[in-house]
Amino acid sequence: MTKFTFVTSFNQDGYEKYGKRFLEGFIKHFPKECDLFVFTENINLIAELPYSDNIHYMDLLNDPQMVDFITRWKDVEEVNGMRDGKLDYRYMATKFSKIIFALTYMTEQNTDWLIRIDSDVIVNKNITLKKLEKHLNCGKDCLAHYMGRKDWHHSETSFMAFNMAHARAKEFLNEFRAMYVDGGIMQLDELTDSWLFDRLREQAETENIYFHNMSEGMAGMDVWEQTWLGKYMDHLKGPVAKKDKADNKAVYRKDQILDMIRQFKPVTIVETGTGDGSNAIAMCKKALEKKDAIHYFGFDLFEKHDELEVWGKLEIL
Repeated sequence: MTKFTFVTSFNQDGYEKYGKRFLEGFIKHFPKECDLFVFTENINLIAELPYSDNIHYMDLLNDPQMVDFITRWKDVEEVNGMRDGKLDYRYMATKFSKIIFALTYMTEQNTDWLIRIDSDVIVNKNITLKKLEKHLNCGKDCLAHYMGRKDWHHSETSFMAFNMAHARAKEFLNEFRAMYVDGGIMQLDELTDSWLFDRLREQAETENIYFHNMSEGMAGMDVWEQTWLGKYMDHLKGPVAKKDKADNKAVYRKDQILDMIRQFKPVTIVETGTGDGSNAIAMCKKALEKKDAIHYFGFDLFEKHDELEVWGKLEIL
Protein backbone atom coordinates (compact mmCIF):
# COMPACT_ATOMS: atom_id res chain seq x y z
CA MET A 1 0.00 0.00 0.00
CA THR A 2 1.31 3.42 -0.97
CA LYS A 3 1.97 5.65 2.03
CA PHE A 4 0.88 9.30 1.78
CA THR A 5 2.01 11.85 4.37
CA PHE A 6 0.52 15.35 4.32
CA VAL A 7 1.98 18.45 5.98
CA THR A 8 0.22 21.73 6.77
CA SER A 9 0.56 24.61 9.23
CA PHE A 10 -1.34 27.47 10.85
CA ASN A 11 -1.26 29.86 13.81
CA GLN A 12 -4.16 30.73 16.14
CA ASP A 13 -5.67 33.26 13.75
CA GLY A 14 -5.38 30.88 10.81
CA TYR A 15 -6.95 28.07 12.81
CA GLU A 16 -9.98 30.16 13.67
CA LYS A 17 -10.47 31.50 10.13
CA TYR A 18 -9.93 28.34 8.08
CA GLY A 19 -7.71 25.75 9.79
CA LYS A 20 -10.45 24.14 11.88
CA ARG A 21 -12.63 23.69 8.81
CA PHE A 22 -9.71 22.15 6.91
CA LEU A 23 -8.98 19.66 9.69
CA GLU A 24 -12.62 18.62 9.93
CA GLY A 25 -12.76 18.13 6.16
CA PHE A 26 -9.54 16.12 6.10
CA ILE A 27 -10.74 13.85 8.90
CA LYS A 28 -14.09 13.32 7.18
CA HIS A 29 -13.00 12.84 3.56
CA PHE A 30 -9.41 11.54 3.46
CA PRO A 31 -8.50 7.87 4.02
CA LYS A 32 -7.50 7.06 7.60
CA GLU A 33 -4.30 5.57 6.20
CA CYS A 34 -3.16 9.09 5.22
CA ASP A 35 -1.24 10.85 7.99
CA LEU A 36 -1.51 14.61 8.40
CA PHE A 37 1.20 16.43 10.34
CA VAL A 38 -0.06 19.82 11.49
CA PHE A 39 2.61 22.32 12.49
CA THR A 40 1.07 24.85 14.84
CA GLU A 41 2.30 28.23 16.03
CA ASN A 42 1.10 29.93 19.21
CA ILE A 43 -2.02 27.79 19.51
CA ASN A 44 -3.85 28.59 22.74
CA LEU A 45 -5.77 25.36 23.35
CA ILE A 46 -3.89 22.54 21.63
CA ALA A 47 -5.99 19.95 23.50
CA GLU A 48 -9.16 21.24 21.85
CA LEU A 49 -7.97 20.77 18.27
CA PRO A 50 -9.91 18.17 16.25
CA TYR A 51 -8.73 14.65 17.05
CA SER A 52 -8.12 11.63 14.85
CA ASP A 53 -5.58 8.82 14.99
CA ASN A 54 -4.04 10.00 11.72
CA ILE A 55 -3.68 13.67 12.76
CA HIS A 56 -0.39 14.58 14.46
CA TYR A 57 0.17 18.02 15.97
CA MET A 58 3.68 19.47 15.97
CA ASP A 59 4.95 22.71 17.50
CA LEU A 60 6.57 24.76 14.75
CA LEU A 61 8.55 26.65 17.38
CA ASN A 62 10.44 23.44 18.24
CA ASP A 63 12.39 23.84 14.99
CA PRO A 64 15.50 25.83 16.02
CA GLN A 65 16.41 26.68 12.45
CA MET A 66 12.99 28.15 11.82
CA VAL A 67 13.09 30.13 15.06
CA ASP A 68 16.56 31.44 14.20
CA PHE A 69 15.45 32.51 10.71
CA ILE A 70 12.38 34.34 11.98
CA THR A 71 14.30 35.99 14.81
CA ARG A 72 17.03 37.13 12.45
CA TRP A 73 14.70 38.71 9.88
CA LYS A 74 11.45 39.60 11.67
CA ASP A 75 12.33 43.28 12.11
CA VAL A 76 13.56 43.86 8.55
CA GLU A 77 10.61 45.46 6.77
CA GLU A 78 11.91 44.77 3.27
CA VAL A 79 11.72 40.98 3.77
CA ASN A 80 8.38 41.13 5.57
CA GLY A 81 6.44 42.54 2.66
CA MET A 82 7.00 46.30 2.94
CA ARG A 83 8.20 47.94 -0.26
CA ASP A 84 7.74 51.64 -1.02
CA GLY A 85 5.43 52.00 1.96
CA LYS A 86 3.05 49.28 0.74
CA LEU A 87 2.55 45.64 1.63
CA ASP A 88 3.59 43.31 -1.19
CA TYR A 89 3.23 39.52 -0.83
CA ARG A 90 6.21 38.95 -3.15
CA TYR A 91 8.60 39.98 -0.37
CA MET A 92 7.07 38.18 2.63
CA ALA A 93 10.03 35.89 3.26
CA THR A 94 9.31 35.13 6.92
CA LYS A 95 5.60 34.46 6.41
CA PHE A 96 6.08 31.96 3.59
CA SER A 97 9.11 30.30 5.19
CA LYS A 98 7.09 28.55 7.88
CA ILE A 99 5.34 25.98 5.70
CA ILE A 100 8.68 25.13 4.05
CA PHE A 101 10.34 24.60 7.42
CA ALA A 102 7.39 22.37 8.36
CA LEU A 103 7.56 20.41 5.10
CA THR A 104 11.31 19.89 5.19
CA TYR A 105 11.21 18.90 8.86
CA MET A 106 9.55 15.69 7.65
CA THR A 107 12.16 14.53 5.14
CA GLU A 108 13.15 11.52 7.29
CA GLN A 109 9.56 10.36 7.63
CA ASN A 110 8.99 6.82 6.37
CA THR A 111 6.61 7.57 3.51
CA ASP A 112 6.25 7.15 -0.25
CA TRP A 113 4.83 10.63 -0.83
CA LEU A 114 5.45 13.75 1.24
CA ILE A 115 2.76 16.30 0.39
CA ARG A 116 2.48 19.96 1.30
CA ILE A 117 -1.13 21.13 1.48
CA ASP A 118 -2.23 24.56 2.67
CA SER A 119 -4.69 24.78 5.55
CA ASP A 120 -6.88 27.32 3.73
CA VAL A 121 -8.39 24.42 1.79
CA ILE A 122 -11.94 23.13 2.10
CA VAL A 123 -12.15 19.35 1.62
CA ASN A 124 -15.67 18.57 0.45
CA LYS A 125 -15.61 15.14 -1.21
CA ASN A 126 -14.26 11.70 -0.33
CA ILE A 127 -10.99 10.67 -1.93
CA THR A 128 -9.72 7.09 -1.80
CA LEU A 129 -6.20 5.68 -1.69
CA LYS A 130 -6.70 4.32 -5.20
CA LYS A 131 -7.64 7.76 -6.44
CA LEU A 132 -4.56 9.31 -4.82
CA GLU A 133 -2.36 6.64 -6.36
CA LYS A 134 -3.94 7.28 -9.76
CA HIS A 135 -3.57 11.06 -9.62
CA LEU A 136 0.02 10.92 -8.37
CA ASN A 137 1.16 8.23 -10.80
CA CYS A 138 3.71 9.98 -12.98
CA GLY A 139 6.43 7.32 -13.00
CA LYS A 140 9.34 6.53 -10.73
CA ASP A 141 11.52 9.17 -12.40
CA CYS A 142 9.19 11.98 -11.31
CA LEU A 143 10.54 13.91 -8.31
CA ALA A 144 7.43 15.97 -7.60
CA HIS A 145 3.97 17.14 -8.71
CA TYR A 146 3.35 20.88 -8.76
CA MET A 147 1.00 23.45 -10.31
CA GLY A 148 2.68 25.71 -12.84
CA ARG A 149 0.87 28.81 -14.14
CA LYS A 150 1.44 29.92 -17.72
CA ASP A 151 -0.41 33.18 -17.05
CA TRP A 152 1.47 34.11 -13.89
CA HIS A 153 5.11 34.59 -13.07
CA HIS A 154 5.40 31.81 -10.48
CA SER A 155 3.86 28.45 -9.65
CA GLU A 156 0.99 27.76 -7.25
CA THR A 157 2.58 25.91 -4.33
CA SER A 158 -0.43 25.34 -2.07
CA PHE A 159 -0.13 21.68 -3.05
CA MET A 160 3.16 19.96 -3.84
CA ALA A 161 3.70 16.20 -3.73
CA PHE A 162 7.24 14.85 -3.44
CA ASN A 163 8.11 11.31 -4.47
CA MET A 164 10.36 10.27 -1.60
CA ALA A 165 11.51 7.17 -3.49
CA HIS A 166 13.29 9.44 -5.96
CA ALA A 167 17.05 9.45 -5.42
CA ARG A 168 17.18 13.26 -5.35
CA ALA A 169 14.01 14.02 -3.34
CA LYS A 170 15.67 14.51 0.06
CA GLU A 171 18.49 16.49 -1.51
CA PHE A 172 16.01 18.83 -3.18
CA LEU A 173 14.01 19.36 0.02
CA ASN A 174 17.15 19.91 2.07
CA GLU A 175 18.31 22.53 -0.41
CA PHE A 176 14.87 24.17 -0.13
CA ARG A 177 15.42 24.49 3.64
CA ALA A 178 19.05 25.57 3.28
CA MET A 179 18.05 28.56 1.17
CA TYR A 180 16.30 29.92 4.26
CA VAL A 181 18.80 28.77 6.86
CA ASP A 182 21.76 30.25 4.98
CA GLY A 183 19.86 33.35 3.84
CA GLY A 184 20.25 32.51 0.16
CA ILE A 185 16.61 33.37 -0.53
CA MET A 186 17.37 37.00 0.28
CA GLN A 187 19.43 37.20 -2.91
CA LEU A 188 16.47 36.36 -5.15
CA ASP A 189 14.29 38.85 -7.04
CA GLU A 190 11.24 37.73 -5.04
CA LEU A 191 11.07 36.12 -1.61
CA THR A 192 8.07 33.77 -1.67
CA ASP A 193 8.32 30.01 -1.36
CA SER A 194 6.74 29.77 -4.83
CA TRP A 195 9.46 31.86 -6.44
CA LEU A 196 12.16 29.89 -4.63
CA PHE A 197 10.62 26.55 -5.61
CA ASP A 198 10.59 27.56 -9.28
CA ARG A 199 14.24 28.56 -9.21
CA LEU A 200 15.28 25.28 -7.53
CA ARG A 201 13.06 23.28 -9.88
CA GLU A 202 14.46 24.99 -12.97
CA GLN A 203 18.00 24.24 -11.82
CA ALA A 204 17.12 20.58 -11.21
CA GLU A 205 15.47 20.33 -14.63
CA THR A 206 18.77 21.32 -16.26
CA GLU A 207 20.06 18.05 -14.77
CA ASN A 208 17.22 16.13 -16.46
CA ILE A 209 15.20 15.69 -13.26
CA TYR A 210 11.49 15.44 -14.05
CA PHE A 211 8.79 17.47 -12.27
CA HIS A 212 5.18 16.83 -13.29
CA ASN A 213 3.18 20.01 -13.94
CA MET A 214 -0.38 19.13 -12.89
CA SER A 215 -1.76 22.27 -14.57
CA GLU A 216 0.13 22.15 -17.86
CA GLY A 217 -1.48 24.52 -20.36
CA MET A 218 -4.24 25.66 -18.00
CA ALA A 219 -5.22 29.31 -18.21
CA GLY A 220 -5.55 31.92 -15.47
CA MET A 221 -4.21 32.36 -11.99
CA ASP A 222 -6.54 29.93 -10.25
CA VAL A 223 -5.36 26.60 -11.64
CA TRP A 224 -6.22 24.57 -8.53
CA GLU A 225 -9.88 24.12 -9.45
CA GLN A 226 -8.92 23.07 -13.00
CA THR A 227 -6.75 20.17 -11.82
CA TRP A 228 -7.94 16.93 -10.21
CA LEU A 229 -7.71 18.71 -6.85
CA GLY A 230 -10.79 20.72 -7.75
CA LYS A 231 -12.88 17.55 -7.75
CA TYR A 232 -12.34 17.12 -4.02
CA MET A 233 -11.28 20.46 -2.56
CA ASP A 234 -11.64 24.25 -2.85
CA HIS A 235 -8.72 26.55 -2.18
CA LEU A 236 -9.39 29.90 -0.48
CA LYS A 237 -6.49 31.71 -2.06
CA GLY A 238 -5.56 35.22 -0.93
CA PRO A 239 -6.21 37.18 2.27
CA VAL A 240 -9.64 38.43 1.23
CA ALA A 241 -10.93 34.95 0.46
CA LYS A 242 -9.91 33.74 3.91
CA LYS A 243 -12.09 36.20 5.84
CA ASP A 244 -14.95 33.80 6.43
CA LYS A 245 -16.07 34.20 2.82
CA ALA A 246 -15.57 30.70 1.53
CA ASP A 247 -18.82 30.93 -0.42
CA ASN A 248 -18.19 34.42 -1.77
CA LYS A 249 -16.33 33.78 -5.01
CA ALA A 250 -17.00 37.32 -6.24
CA VAL A 251 -14.73 38.67 -3.51
CA TYR A 252 -12.08 36.12 -4.39
CA ARG A 253 -12.20 37.05 -8.08
CA LYS A 254 -11.94 40.76 -7.33
CA ASP A 255 -8.80 40.13 -5.29
CA GLN A 256 -7.32 38.16 -8.19
CA ILE A 257 -8.17 40.86 -10.73
CA LEU A 258 -6.49 43.58 -8.65
CA ASP A 259 -3.41 41.40 -8.31
CA MET A 260 -3.28 40.96 -12.09
CA ILE A 261 -3.64 44.71 -12.63
CA ARG A 262 -0.74 45.30 -10.27
CA GLN A 263 1.36 42.77 -12.14
CA PHE A 264 0.54 43.61 -15.77
CA LYS A 265 -0.04 47.40 -15.46
CA PRO A 266 -2.79 47.78 -18.12
CA VAL A 267 -3.61 51.08 -19.80
CA THR A 268 -7.10 49.94 -20.88
CA ILE A 269 -9.70 48.16 -18.72
CA VAL A 270 -12.96 46.77 -20.10
CA GLU A 271 -15.65 45.59 -17.67
CA THR A 272 -18.93 43.86 -18.55
CA GLY A 273 -21.41 44.39 -15.72
CA THR A 274 -20.44 47.51 -13.80
CA GLY A 275 -22.79 47.06 -10.85
CA ASP A 276 -22.61 50.10 -8.61
CA GLY A 277 -19.19 51.10 -9.90
CA SER A 278 -17.22 49.89 -6.87
CA ASN A 279 -15.22 47.35 -8.87
CA ALA A 280 -14.46 49.97 -11.51
CA ILE A 281 -13.11 52.34 -8.85
CA ALA A 282 -10.96 49.62 -7.29
CA MET A 283 -9.52 48.55 -10.64
CA CYS A 284 -8.85 52.08 -11.83
CA LYS A 285 -7.20 53.08 -8.56
CA LYS A 286 -4.93 50.03 -8.74
CA ALA A 287 -4.01 50.76 -12.37
CA LEU A 288 -3.33 54.43 -11.63
CA GLU A 289 -0.71 53.43 -9.07
CA LYS A 290 1.54 52.62 -12.03
CA LYS A 291 0.13 54.79 -14.85
CA ASP A 292 -0.59 58.52 -15.14
CA ALA A 293 -3.73 57.85 -17.18
CA ILE A 294 -5.82 54.84 -18.18
CA HIS A 295 -8.93 54.12 -20.29
CA TYR A 296 -11.91 52.41 -18.66
CA PHE A 297 -14.91 51.06 -20.62
CA GLY A 298 -17.90 49.75 -18.67
CA PHE A 299 -20.82 47.93 -20.28
CA ASP A 300 -24.10 47.34 -18.44
CA LEU A 301 -27.86 47.42 -18.90
CA PHE A 302 -27.97 49.90 -15.99
CA GLU A 303 -31.21 48.43 -14.65
CA LYS A 304 -30.23 48.45 -10.97
CA HIS A 305 -27.82 51.38 -11.00
CA ASP A 306 -28.12 54.49 -13.11
CA GLU A 307 -25.32 55.20 -15.57
CA LEU A 308 -24.84 58.67 -14.12
CA GLU A 309 -24.53 57.21 -10.64
CA VAL A 310 -21.65 54.98 -11.76
CA TRP A 311 -20.03 57.76 -13.77
CA GLY A 312 -20.27 60.11 -10.82
CA LYS A 313 -18.24 57.73 -8.69
CA LEU A 314 -15.57 57.43 -11.36
CA GLU A 315 -15.29 61.21 -11.73
CA ILE A 316 -13.62 61.41 -8.31
CA LEU A 317 -10.63 59.64 -9.81
